[in-house]
Amino acid sequence: MRASVLGPEFFDAERHPEIRFRSTELRLADYGRVEVEGELTIRGITRPVTASGYYASPRSSAFGEIAGLELRTSFDRRDFGLQWQMKLPGGGDAVGWEVEVDIDLLLKREEADA
Repeated sequence: MRASVLGPEFFDAERHPEIRFRSTELRLADYGRVEVEGELTIRGITRPVTASGYYASPRSSAFGEIAGLELRTSFDRRDFGLQWQMKLPGGGDAVGWEVEVDIDLLLKREEADA
């Protein structure tokens, strides 16, 4: 399965070894809600995406000051050239077109060099 997903019909990892996201805007709202807009690049194709979720304010921890983001987004994989599909014998598609992505980020403040 891994070789198939990394192969030319899906991610084509040999020619496109990275998936990138670059944020362009972050909006904080009431009750810790957050929206992050950015550009997602898969297989060399870049499209805008918006992820929404929750923000945890900075706080002290055993390993320094941390904050967190819990985000969710979805997109149609065909927008990134992921066209492979196979019909199942009983009907329907083997793989869905809509991809859901859950993102959990732990952000740690770096100390400035003295």
